[in-house]
Amino acid sequence: MANFKLDAKMMGLLTFIGSVIVIVAAFLTWITYEGVLTGTTNYGGMNLGDYTDGWQANIPLISLILAVIMIVVEIVDYMKPEMLAKYVSIIVFVLSLVILVLGILFITWDIFGTLATAGITVAEVKVGMGCYVAIIGAAISLILSVGQAFEAFKKLANKN
Repeated sequence: MANFKLDAKMMGLLTFIGSVIVIVAAFLTWITYEGVLTGTTNYGGMNLGDYTDGWQANIPLISLILAVIMIVVEIVDYMKPEMLAKYVSIIVFVLSLVILVLGILFITWDIFGTLATAGITVAEVKVGMGCYVAIIGAAISLILSVGQAFEAFKKLANKN
């Protein structure tokens, strides 16, 4: 059996993959609207603001931007690991946590308001797969950034 060690570089790579998952999620379906008379309509993350009001419609775009920042930071860390390792892990942790919280807020958002007329359900709105995939990608990055920070601070303690 091969000896597998999860070091800071490997955790950085996996954190990078978590960020890519968030980027992919931004282009997936975030809302599924199933109207009794209108049928099913899917709303993607990038065009959600065209159909709804509220700042929550921008959560997919905000998540995308934060994930791109995480990727840039991880690439810089990969190039110069000794210089920035502890700061990168903290930045990635905070950005992942923000994406995770935004995803949870999106799930709780009453997107189109009341969809019942005289007690009869007119439509049903469901959170699409994109939101859940973004939460999973952010959780991966969040967990691995903690491990990355632990490794970075352990290396720093051993140098002194």
